[in-house]
Amino acid sequence: LAEGDLPRVGECLSRYHALKRVMAGPGYEPPGLEELLQRAKPLIWGGCMCGAGGGGFLAVLSREPLEEQAHWDALQRAVGDELVLQRGTLHEEGLVVTVTTGGEGSLE
Repeated sequence: LAEGDLPRVGECLSRYHALKRVMAGPGYEPPGLEELLQRAKPLIWGGCMCGAGGGGFLAVLSREPLEEQAHWDALQRAVGDELVLQRGTLHEEGLVVTVTTGGEGSLE
């Protein structure tokens, strides 16, 4: 991710999803998820199930910026009415934690 290799990040997401599927066993995925991912495959680098217990939210890494309406529309057609699409972004800096000591609100 730090190198900007989004195809590789997508591969990692999909690999994680495959491993989680093996560990969780039958019933891990909602019915039809694999078919949905196959329909979306030309539009995404990869994806995985997220959320409490591993289900309920599918995160995918789009091949094109979702600000491009044509790509958004194509992805919506690929998933059909089965999912509600939400846009997200990757922050270039990532998570930053600042710890202060002393003073109001400090962690000591």
